[in-house]
Amino acid sequence: MKKICLLLGITLLLQSCYSYKKVEVNPKTMVLGQTYKIERNHKTSKVIYSSNADSAIVVLKHGVAERIPLKEITSAREGKFSLAKTLVWVPIAIIGITVLFIYGTGDYDSE
Repeated sequence: MKKICLLLGITLLLQSCYSYKKVEVNPKTMVLGQTYKIERNHKTSKVIYSSNADSAIVVLKHGVAERIPLKEITSAREGKFSLAKTLVWVPIAIIGITVLFIYGTGDYDSE
């Protein structure tokens, strides 16, 4: 039971404290070093904007530079830190872990 509590606790603590807002795919307005979720060919990738080249953008995906043509991008969302999510989820996770750990460690062997 302690392992389940620990797993649930880690899962809750890893909840994202970021919100993603839909933005226009325009290299002139994209911020260098900002995290974006780019959708193309019905697949979403979390990337970091690096630079632009001709009719494409250059992004870092898992530390590797990748060139994405603008015509392939169907949507883009910009990541913004959410203080509200952080202030809500972290205490809930701590309280939840504590409650699960205290009340979830009982021995329920029925004979």
